[in-house]
Amino acid sequence: MWARAASGLAAFMIFATVGVTVYHDDADFRAGAERTLATVVRHESRGSAATAQLIHPVVRFEDRDGRPVVAAVEDGTESPLFREGESVVVLYDPAHPRRVRLESTLGRFALPALFALAGAIAFALCLRPGPPKEATASSESHEA
Repeated sequence: MWARAASGLAAFMIFATVGVTVYHDDADFRAGAERTLATVVRHESRGSAATAQLIHPVVRFEDRDGRPVVAAVEDGTESPLFREGESVVVLYDPAHPRRVRLESTLGRFALPALFALAGAIAFALCLRPGPPKEATASSESHEA
């Protein structure tokens, strides 16, 4: 029982650490990012045979110095969220203007919360009691 609990706790800690890391990476990006209005000009499909193909909107905007920037948004989804020509609010890194994310409160918390939830589920599954020892012993004697 203790080994299963330790395994569950380890799984929870791994998932929680990833979730916290994702949250802090996003917070660091947002702290130095510029907010602007952009126009979706097309969509890019990214992925490989081993991973799901994700659709990334490609947006056009002007950076704070007035230079035009066309860049794919880092956030991808399974189907397009926006139509070409649609205006969206984006955040971009002024030092690297092609590094662009959608401004979304949901996205900011959803992924870290999903990692925490996955860790909690893994921990709970490891705490489930196994079959009673009597049932295990009797099922082994019936198989012989």
